[in-house]
Amino acid sequence: MTTIPLADLWHRTGRAARDDRKRLLSMYGVLLTPVALVLASLAYRLLSGEALALGDLRRPLAYVGTPLHDAWMADQDLSLLLFLVLAMLALAGVWGYFGGAVSRLAAVHIASGRREPPAEALAFARRHYGGFSGARAVLALGVMGPLALAALAASAARLPGWFGTILTVPGLVAAVSLALVAVVAGSLVLVAGFLATPTIAVEDSDAFDAVSRVFGYAGAGLPRLLRIRALFLAGVLLGVVWRGLRTAVALLVGALVVHAGAGRARFERYTDALGALGAGGETPPLADLLPGLVLAALAGGLVALWVADAVTRVLCARVGAFLALRQEIDRVPADRLRTAPVARGRVGAEEAGFVEVGRIVADAAPRAR
Repeated sequence: MTTIPLADLWHRTGRAARDDRKRLLSMYGVLLTPVALVLASLAYRLLSGEALALGDLRRPLAYVGTPLHDAWMADQDLSLLLFLVLAMLALAGVWGYFGGAVSRLAAVHIASGRREPPAEALAFARRHYGGFSGARAVLALGVMGPLALAALAASAARLPGWFGTILTVPGLVAAVSLALVAVVAGSLVLVAGFLATPTIAVEDSDAFDAVSRVFGYAGAGLPRLLRIRALFLAGVLLGVVWRGLRTAVALLVGALVVHAGAGRARFERYTDALGALGAGGETPPLADLLPGLVLAALAGGLVALWVADAVTRVLCARVGAFLALRQEIDRVPADRLRTAPVARGRVGAEEAGFVEVGRIVADAAPRAR
């Protein structure tokens, strides 16, 4: 078996993360993430019977965070868990597709050095969309499900009369036991949950194999898993911090340039117009609102580019860490990918290997003479 040294695999992962095609796919996921969270908040309001409050969509962050805050302050534990489950399912839907495509690009690039076209990676993500999103959903529900059942078991103490008194003790025992299960599952997801997506991207497998690999590699030795993960995480932090500093300096210099060129009064009018728009008051003048929106879009674009780069580095690091762990645990070379053959669809008789009867007779006639 020809193994790739861990240091070389680490450098391969860093080079693979500096690919604009992966960053572009990550950008799509970053831009759709707020939309998915807003839809999850809408679904929560519909399921809980609250008002949709569509007028508050001008402040999407507050629109998403308000149900979470209200449920927490009102001690509505089940409502809080319902919102978290819906949010995680929405994120699994978005990143099951784009995260799967970026992971496939990273797997091909790191393992073979070949840059696969994004169209093929997106086709791979579509074929395995159920596996990518399903593995994420299973790991999330593995934590949220026991917590919801624990809260439901503990709610037996609220039942009136002797019936509630009898069920209080077993309900508390069940609640504590389920809380322990949730903590164990949560710790496992935090430590080894990142292996689910790379498993499908590298092994061309399904959600069952992805979730099983999480448990298998965690059981094979946590010190080794944590060591390799920390190594690749250090590479992610190195690139993310450097690019974040450049983004912050670019935003600062851009604000200073606009402030110096347009003047302090106009610059403050632009920012005040954005604040008034988000507060939901009177619509500010278009002469102030339009430049403010342009400045906000430019600043948001720079931040989104940095976030997309960070997501790309994280996804590539997960693939690199999986290849390193698979090489050490399963003794499979890191440059080996498993890809199932794609169905060819309908083919003609010649392509299928069948020939006409007349041609067979014609070929056999000279031999008979």
